[in-house]
Amino acid sequence: MKLKDIAALIGVAEPGIATLKVATETAQNIKALITKPNPDLHAMQKEIAALYEEIVVTKQAYVALYDALLELQQKEKKAQTFKAEAARYAMTKTELGSTVFSLRPAYAGDEPAHDLCATCFQNEVKSILQPVAHNTLKCGQCGGTFYKPDGQDSGIRIGRVQRPDFDGFI
Repeated sequence: MKLKDIAALIGVAEPGIATLKVATETAQNIKALITKPNPDLHAMQKEIAALYEEIVVTKQAYVALYDALLELQQKEKKAQTFKAEAARYAMTKTELGSTVFSLRPAYAGDEPAHDLCATCFQNEVKSILQPVAHNTLKCGQCGGTFYKPDGQDSGIRIGRVQRPDFDGFI
């Protein structure tokens, strides 16, 4: 759990703690009114209404805290899942100078060899790079471009197109 997550939880819990304190004081006031020889019913009704309001606010704060804890739990589970998945990849520098995360052959199983975007990987997102041009991969998530030989050849192909309306002479 990160320090900022703990600080966020404390921030969510503080209003609930404050309203719980007020509710406790209100309950003590009610108890003091009841123990008097001639209790003031009107004052007791006011204190009971105030106690009810504090209970409602406390319950809302509790629900907010519970939701924040669930969200943090889901975040932690997602981070653990990504960490386990990330162990299957190694940071590599391609022959053309790009940094990518490549699937380790030992973990490939039935999966074809592939690379992940380094930027997205650092943000705990698994984004498989897709070929878009000769020796060029692109990230569908962040739009990053990476250069890696595609194994077909080592240069730009230049082709000659024959056109029936052009004989090559001017």
